[in-house]
Amino acid sequence: MKKVLKKILILALVLVPVILCKPGVIGYNRLDKVEASSLTGAELLTKEYTLKNSSQPYYKKLDLGKDLQLVLYSGKVQANPAKCKFTSSNKKVATIDKDGVIHSVKTGRTVINVKEKKTGRKLKIILSVADESTRTLFIGDSRSVDLFTAKPGTYEGYVKHDMVIYTADGAADSYAEKIFKYTDLSDYDTVVSWLGANNYGNFSPYKKIYNKFLSRGLNLILCTVGAVKPEYFPEGDEHYFGVNIIGHYNSCLKKWAKGKSRVSVIDLYKYTKNNVYIETRDGVHYLPKPTKVLWKYIVKKVFS
Repeated sequence: MKKVLKKILILALVLVPVILCKPGVIGYNRLDKVEASSLTGAELLTKEYTLKNSSQPYYKKLDLGKDLQLVLYSGKVQANPAKCKFTSSNKKVATIDKDGVIHSVKTGRTVINVKEKKTGRKLKIILSVADESTRTLFIGDSRSVDLFTAKPGTYEGYVKHDMVIYTADGAADSYAEKIFKYTDLSDYDTVVSWLGANNYGNFSPYKKIYNKFLSRGLNLILCTVGAVKPEYFPEGDEHYFGVNIIGHYNSCLKKWAKGKSRVSVIDLYKYTKNNVYIETRDGVHYLPKPTKVLWKYIVKKVFS
């Protein structure tokens, strides 16, 4: 009888830690943080996501040297990782294993995709792996895309000079709202925003979204809309990007920011008017692309 009890005791000591720590079992989703990943020895964090029939990505920063356990839900039920497919678009930056644990490898950007085999529900995460000290998020429109590449479109999730970048052609206040909604803002202390050109002089929508960022305890660094050359405008663009329209927007931005302890302003209108070449094609964008000199100036002002 004593031998039987001894065997039961040994078995219990072996199984209890497994039950508490193994992904996908009852109790795991209550953990916010555990000491280490069993695979790498790295600090293991957890984050809950819901699998959906949507292509809208989530935006997440993961500190280099840490791992992230995805705790997945399909509807109201916790999904079984064994019944999901996991992929990483850039395994040199981060990998993801069969249990849904993301392992950071080096600084950079990758896209994590998860698909539940039976339902087809999915999850997409634009993942930025960065140093723990990288706590600044940069948001911008097409002229911000041009800071990093000559290709039109989006430039999202890349890590540049201790900032995580989210920029898109045509971006306006709705883009900032999307970043606010789908980003894990606990990863950041500061948001830098160079938006407004596509709101045609109307600063009002930004009051709401900027107040949302402030309500989450974040600092704001707001860039004024940059200079233009009306003589190069295509016909009709004066009504959207004219000097007076931009001047009105910038004046409202500065007035709103004045006196707010966690809001500062970078005057990019003044800098671009005197230090960059403006495209003769549209009178709005800058050359040469990427506009490295302008980015260098922004970085200097952000961290000064």
